[in-house]
Amino acid sequence: MKQVTIPFKSVRAFGRSLIAVAAMLLLVSTTLNAQVNTNWDFSESTIGESSTADWWILGGDYADHEFIEDPDDASNILLQTTLTEIDSAANAWDVQVASVNTVLDSGATYVISGRLKYISSTDAATATINFTSGDVGIHQYGASINNDEWTVFTLDTVRTESEVTANVGFHLSNSSLENGDVFHTDYIKIEKVEEVVEEPTEEKNFVNDNSDFQDVTLGATTGIENWWMLGGDFADFEFVEDPDDASNVLHKTTITDIDGAAEVYTVQLASINNELEAGGTYVMSGRIKYVSSTDAASATLNFVSGISGINLYGQSVNNEEWTVFEFDTLTTDTAVTAAPGFHLSDSNLENGDVYYVDYIRIEKIGESDTDEPAEITAIADARTYQDSSLVISGIASTPNYGFNNGQWFLQDETGGINVIFFGEGDIEVEPGDEHILYGTISSYEGQVQIDVDSAEVVSTGNDVLVYEIGLDEFLNVESDYQGQYVALTDTATYLSEISDWPVEDFDGWSGSGTNVYFQVAEDTITYRIDRDEAFFDGTAEPADGEQFLLSGILSRFNEEAQFYGGFFEDDILTPAPAPTPLPVPEPPYAVGDTLNYNGSLTLSDVGATAPVAWTISLAEGSSAEVVGDAADEDGKALAVTVAWSGTTNWYENEAVNEPINVVEGETYEASVWLKADEEGRSGRFYAGMPASGSYERARGFSTPVSELTTEWQRVAFTFTATEAQATNGMRVGVETNAEVNDGGVIYIDDIVLQKVEGTSNEVGDQPLSFKLDQNYPNPFNPTTNISYAIPEATQVTLEVFNMLGQKVKTLVNERQVAGSKMVSFDASSLASGVYIYRLQAGSFVKSQRMTLIK
Repeated sequence: MKQVTIPFKSVRAFGRSLIAVAAMLLLVSTTLNAQVNTNWDFSESTIGESSTADWWILGGDYADHEFIEDPDDASNILLQTTLTEIDSAANAWDVQVASVNTVLDSGATYVISGRLKYISSTDAATATINFTSGDVGIHQYGASINNDEWTVFTLDTVRTESEVTANVGFHLSNSSLENGDVFHTDYIKIEKVEEVVEEPTEEKNFVNDNSDFQDVTLGATTGIENWWMLGGDFADFEFVEDPDDASNVLHKTTITDIDGAAEVYTVQLASINNELEAGGTYVMSGRIKYVSSTDAASATLNFVSGISGINLYGQSVNNEEWTVFEFDTLTTDTAVTAAPGFHLSDSNLENGDVYYVDYIRIEKIGESDTDEPAEITAIADARTYQDSSLVISGIASTPNYGFNNGQWFLQDETGGINVIFFGEGDIEVEPGDEHILYGTISSYEGQVQIDVDSAEVVSTGNDVLVYEIGLDEFLNVESDYQGQYVALTDTATYLSEISDWPVEDFDGWSGSGTNVYFQVAEDTITYRIDRDEAFFDGTAEPADGEQFLLSGILSRFNEEAQFYGGFFEDDILTPAPAPTPLPVPEPPYAVGDTLNYNGSLTLSDVGATAPVAWTISLAEGSSAEVVGDAADEDGKALAVTVAWSGTTNWYENEAVNEPINVVEGETYEASVWLKADEEGRSGRFYAGMPASGSYERARGFSTPVSELTTEWQRVAFTFTATEAQATNGMRVGVETNAEVNDGGVIYIDDIVLQKVEGTSNEVGDQPLSFKLDQNYPNPFNPTTNISYAIPEATQVTLEVFNMLGQKVKTLVNERQVAGSKMVSFDASSLASGVYIYRLQAGSFVKSQRMTLIK
């Protein structure tokens, strides 16, 4: 059989067990004493029985236990555990076998091991098991063991600081176990090691001053350079002689007025101003004892490093026991300042409680083996690397809005992220600063952030990109735009009754942000306004129902998407009033009618750069304005000065007259007058649909080129309108982005789109009014026809509702040309009953009833 050995992997925060154990790597001799625990290999047990002295064999309601002969070695005895009712057990670990009541001596060294085989009744590949040591405090949880193979478990060598009772055993831990599964235990043994500890030959390289208080005077705690001892209003500090070692000095903290502290972590001790070199490798550790004044079993505290992302929060320490804390080995990419220390964190502390600190050390143990600069990770990728240390670069999109800690948002072209720089509340950050950040990716309440170790400003004054997004994208907490500056395209309505607008200037600590709320469509969204740094801090509250356009950082709080910001005046912006609709002609048209508006520029002033009913697109360096040199009698034309963009895209310099409504089947002539500042210039004249029609053109995208002279000339063509053109509307334009026009001027005047002969859709052919007829047949099963008429082109909606007002079908939802219409309605999927159909065409709304009988 294959045998697998699984060593125990140490946990970095020690002292979490009921009795403190110093877990150390020791250089020891190979001489082992006899096993300490009784009947460690069941040699004193009787085959067929299910119990033995000094052993727990638990879970008899869910499994059968029996001592059997080892099928591979008749001289050996195994404990066999067969699962019978595992589904009835509240927890899989109710089934366990353990060697108990073994007393380990103080100051001794032990090795703990066990050997187990799993035999699946369903031929499963593996199961999981727990191997625990009880009060010794070292365990291996959820270890995988292979089917039908022996596995040996060995915990780390341990040295006890005081006498402790060991209960060592195997617990089941796999929720997928099946009745009939079998576990064979060969032995569980505790061996006492005769140790020979070699003294370290290399002198420790401690970075911090006075790491173990060797250079202080008993009693006084003032004037100790490079140490923080904070919270003197709530605790007394003093240096005292170690009662267990007269040559050692301890720092003693006695709680005196803990109720007076706003936060318990106000009381703290830290070694500060420790400069760690770039490329160095360091270990930080501390040793502390808690003595309760009320005989409480334990308390909690924080061991922090002063370096972002390297902290142990809420760690349990047992009453009257020494606990050692140590961070993972740290290799610094850049120079960084460390301030390791202990902060109180237990809200149940009592006056009279005492903490003794033996040391807080920073030890340099080596140099980095590479001088290569760290690779920069794209922010979108970095967001997925939780708990990973890496380097990112981007543009700051907000100022620093933090207090004790620096906080801002950073984005690159791939994504955005929240930045937190612990202990750097005064760091100056301006939107547009380009940063390189070294740190660790984490998250807080669902929001991804980087805990910064060091920051470098590369450049300043960069543009901050703002991305337009719709409501659905905004509400998606997993949106790719999370952490970036966004502008919501939907209009938002302010909700004053549930909002807490920051009407007063803020200069305090608590309440560093406030929530205001807006209604967008059917959703209520949160805008969290930063206080102190926000533009809106201390401004008048908007009126209830006032409408705004919102922008800011797309952030999240748990499963809620929200805006964060208010840093800039236009983050909460009153939208411009809706423009007055242009009096663009509407059908029906007579032959000779002009369909476009202000095509001759009559309604625009000389010098205007944005003529009414015109859309001007210009490449960099180009310009356009209305001039007093015209082809017609109004004396006005449009002059486009062309700076060629260097591409073959004619539309990068163009002037378009829009919108224009056309009727399907009618024939139109499009015409324009053109000239240039000199011979050899050219232009392209076209009629086409807007974006909703994919910019398709009446004559295709291969628009003919017109050669221009210094004299006005008329360019014209005719076309018959299609259904798509009637639905999407039309625009008429002149394109000028060509190399031959570079540095020149193209003049445009008197664009006209006019109805001409060849159409059958005259005024008299149109319906005179809106109408909705009764469906036929009625009653019906299962289909019927619905007829209606519209006298003009408009948006048409025809919908069917049940008698509860619930919409069951949309038959029409599109812009339609004038005429009589008929739609067939198939109700095969509906139940018998009365239904309502409703027509809305422009401002016309009418409903009728119909009856479905099956």
